[in-house]
Amino acid sequence: MSELRNGLPELFVERVGRILPAERVDRALASFGIDRPVAFRVNPLIDEPARTLDALLEAGLQPQPVSWCFNAFTLPHDKREALVAHPAFEDGRVYVQGLSSMLAPIALDPKPGEKILDLAAAPGGKTTQIAAMTRNAAPIDAVEVSRDRFYKLKASVERAGATVVTCHRADGRYVGKRHPGVFDAALLDAPCSGEGRFDPRDPQTRRYWSDKKIKRCASLQKALLRSALDALRPGGRVLYATCTLAPEENEGVLQHTLRRLGDAVDISPIELPIGHTLPGLTEWKGKTLDERITRARRVCPDDHFTAFFLALLTKRA
Repeated sequence: MSELRNGLPELFVERVGRILPAERVDRALASFGIDRPVAFRVNPLIDEPARTLDALLEAGLQPQPVSWCFNAFTLPHDKREALVAHPAFEDGRVYVQGLSSMLAPIALDPKPGEKILDLAAAPGGKTTQIAAMTRNAAPIDAVEVSRDRFYKLKASVERAGATVVTCHRADGRYVGKRHPGVFDAALLDAPCSGEGRFDPRDPQTRRYWSDKKIKRCASLQKALLRSALDALRPGGRVLYATCTLAPEENEGVLQHTLRRLGDAVDISPIELPIGHTLPGLTEWKGKTLDERITRARRVCPDDHFTAFFLALLTKRA
């Protein structure tokens, strides 16, 4: 672990200065450790959203709609405990989920009737969001290797009434080899170094962060992305996402995939409903990267969003 600067690893602060434009750095670093509004989705699979909102209003909560995400709302941070103590949270009518996380299913744009794969799916926020977006009309195979996280995934799916979801405890790196060419779309929110969750007030959030961890995560991510692509039918798409700023885990994984698979895969432009994102880098540590990586999007951390990275890859015939 490196020395700390303002409660964050000094090496991390230096890297952020190289990853983000100069005008974004101070605001991004200042956002780590702030109490953002609590974001949540109202689940249409359990009850009509209007009735759920009425129940929250009766409890004295005043949800504010998220303009770009249907059935998503925010509350002041100090209302979080009241929200999770409400029966609507307990019975699955409400699912607490960060705004950055909600972007991934939106970018994937799942359609009813599509067969969808969700790799590294726990704890189930994006899985249940896809089920809600398609109104339980798109079968989803949700895969998680960790035993504890697998049971959290199952509980989330059951509580949300996501009846189209089948949960599998399996190593996502081998799904593509075992089930090649099966899925129309895949979502991979890959395990990562978790830089987006750093909190200067909590040393545990950065305890295991290091250059070595970044490299280990990148190796796993490359294997998972290859597996997701193998599992797709020709013409299928995979949304690759992480909650880290590290280019090794973002642009580097895309560069590796493009180099290994050549014309068999491409990166598609992403239409996101928010405007303050950055294109993927085309250079890192002196290495020039594929120009198509600019089609990926990096969400800069601020007072509403945590750090996030998204890329939409298409499997060619």
